[in-house]
Amino acid sequence: MGFGVSGATGILLVGVIIHFGTLSASYFSVEHTLREANRVADAHATALRLGSLSITNHTYDGINQTVRINVTNTGSITFDAGEADLVLDGSLETSAITDLKVANATSDVWPPATRLEIFADAAADPTAIVVVAPTGASAYWRL
Repeated sequence: MGFGVSGATGILLVGVIIHFGTLSASYFSVEHTLREANRVADAHATALRLGSLSITNHTYDGINQTVRINVTNTGSITFDAGEADLVLDGSLETSAITDLKVANATSDVWPPATRLEIFADAAADPTAIVVVAPTGASAYWRL
C-alpha cells in the first residue's frame, strides 16, 4: 500500500509540473503577441498624427475624360504614393488612377513637402475629391 500512494503522488506531481510549464509558455506567448500588437498600434497612431495632406488644385480634361489632382504632403513622414486611395464624388476610384508622379517624376516615394500628381479617368468634373494616404491621413476638396 505504501508504493501505490507514493507512486500516485509522484504521478500527480509530474502532472502538476507539466501543467504549469504549459501554462507559463502560453502566458509568455500571449504576452509577446500583445506587446507586438501594441507596438504596431502605437506606430500606426504616430504615423496618423504626423501625416497630413492638402489638395492644392485639380484640373479636368473633358475631351479625354481625365482629372489631374495635385496633393501636397504637408506632414512630416514619407508615404507610399502607390498605396493612396482616391474618392471622387463619394465613390472609391482608386482603380481609375492611370498615373502617379511625385515631384514631376514617376515614383511611389512621397516625402514631406512634395507634390503628388494623381492622374485618373473621370466621366465628369468631380465636385468632391478625397485622397487618403496609407496611414489614414486624408485631404478633402469640395466645390
